[in-house]
Amino acid sequence: MEPNSSKKSAFLLFDWSLTIKDYFKIHDRNEILNTLIMPAVSGIIIIVSHFLKFDVTNDLWDFFLNNVVSLMSILIGFSIATITILVTTENASLKLLKEEKINIKIDGWDYSLFDKILTSFLYTVILEIITIILVFIYPLFIDVEKNPIYYLVPFLLTMHVLSVLLRNMLNFYHSIFNRKVATNRKDRYTG
Repeated sequence: MEPNSSKKSAFLLFDWSLTIKDYFKIHDRNEILNTLIMPAVSGIIIIVSHFLKFDVTNDLWDFFLNNVVSLMSILIGFSIATITILVTTENASLKLLKEEKINIKIDGWDYSLFDKILTSFLYTVILEIITIILVFIYPLFIDVEKNPIYYLVPFLLTMHVLSVLLRNMLNFYHSIFNRKVATNRKDRYTG
């Protein structure tokens, strides 16, 4: 056994955190804030409704949590299928995305627009998996029946995943669509 093997294996347990770190380095503050606004607003609505004593029953929360697991499972499949398509497809539009650098260098790697889109989808898959794990583990440590406000965390994560996924799909669509339009006009899209 190598002397550094325990350090390497410990690092590999948390290498997913590098993707999260890269996601926040690659995206500008406005993009990140936009994917946090929808979850924050919906969370504020839940907190206000709780404190104003609107009847949010445990049955409703159980329904939400059961559907979160199904939703995240479907979204994981969708996200992984999208990543597979991105990684395995070779066409002119994706080649242009891979060639265009975004002027961000992380650990010596010049990130391209393609890398930004791929990192965003990987970030989404990680969040989806964390959300599923949290929904299963959460009730073991917190008695949510006494204080249903604790359901807020899985709800906020779910809303964040949906907003990031929507942003990913729009970025991917506009990158491909705008490049096709620019290629047809014989001038290169640079945005």
